[in-house]
Amino acid sequence: MDFDSSRLADPALDVGYFLADWQFRQADLDQAGTDQLYESFLAAYVSRASKDFLMRIRLYEAVELVKCAVRRVQLFEDDCASRMSALVERAQWVIDDVQRTLILRARRFSVARSVDTSLAEKRRCLQQGAASCKG
Repeated sequence: MDFDSSRLADPALDVGYFLADWQFRQADLDQAGTDQLYESFLAAYVSRASKDFLMRIRLYEAVELVKCAVRRVQLFEDDCASRMSALVERAQWVIDDVQRTLILRARRFSVARSVDTSLAEKRRCLQQGAASCKG
């Protein structure tokens, strides 16, 4: 066992690394089957992990996919350019998916915040008396 690179880190890093490594190794296999196993694995984590943990997993996965493209694809393979491109595109897809999730979460937060603000405004009006309230 080699402990030269062992370190304390975010547990999401391990899962993200696993997902990227697994996709790198499965590149030559049936893509539909690979996607189904990927989705199944993530679904199992989603049911047990916080949303923030899942976001970190996905971000680490994207970083590791790019690292796989740069460090692990052999430059003189016949299909190295297409393999690198596929890994980087997959990383971009993961980042886009994370971004969509964060935007949806921000919109929900924004709506909840505006409701909180309007409730606070109504509460203030009630405390100051009906004459100070508009509308």
